[in-house]
Amino acid sequence: MANAALTTDRVVDLARSRPAAAANAAATERCCEIRLILHGQCRLLLAGHVRPLGAGHVMLHADDAPGITERSDDFDSLVVRLPGATVDEVCVEHEWIKPEGGAAFSSSPLRPEALQRFLPLCELVGRELEADSAPPEVLHHYARLLACKLIAALDHGILHSEPDAQTRCFARVLRYIDEHIRHEITAERLAQHAGLSVRSLYMLFERHAGMTPKAYIRRAKLEQVYVTLMDPASRVANVTAVALEFGFTHLGRFAELYRQTFGILPSTSLKARQGGDRAD
Repeated sequence: MANAALTTDRVVDLARSRPAAAANAAATERCCEIRLILHGQCRLLLAGHVRPLGAGHVMLHADDAPGITERSDDFDSLVVRLPGATVDEVCVEHEWIKPEGGAAFSSSPLRPEALQRFLPLCELVGRELEADSAPPEVLHHYARLLACKLIAALDHGILHSEPDAQTRCFARVLRYIDEHIRHEITAERLAQHAGLSVRSLYMLFERHAGMTPKAYIRRAKLEQVYVTLMDPASRVANVTAVALEFGFTHLGRFAELYRQTFGILPSTSLKARQGGDRAD
């Protein structure tokens, strides 16, 4: 294996994407790295022990934590750098306990289909950071989204000392929403999937997300619409087609929700992606 210092990584750096007014604070803020291994192998120093990891594994690594000691010559990884405060926020929201020592890793690699869903999102965020076009509110949404998806891949048994039944149930519900994001998802269907009453489902979301199931699903759908509109690789005819694809049938209300969430209209997102072409 090669020395870790001799290789480079692809980096999506959301830890430095702060408004200019907060530049001084951002420079000293604690950061976290979440690394997705794409190819090859490495060894991670954790709690005094060396752990071998390979393609598909995910690891969380704080700035002051021990890291990779060796990498194979064909090693390739994607690093997402996030503000420590964002990681803390996500962990508190989902009742995840951050690992002692500032590092953790997944016990098994991601499945290929999960990897293929995640990589385009990282590439999109990386392009927006390079273009410096996304407003701070959107970058914050991206940081939270990437943190949730990557930390969840670390296995709840690693981030929880002893995950309770409610936490595991909520994780199953979120996976269902992610897998059916283009479909109509009702509270009744979620409750049936989770084996809960509708009332218990609402209590579950209030405890873990601080919002109703409907509000959470709506936010998740809006985030996916934004990713679709801004992704140059997606084949988008117009804003209306994308809105309908994700279940937004009241287009005026959809546009207002989009503006409230991201600070711009959906047509503006599409025009920016198309270089000024007509969006609607």
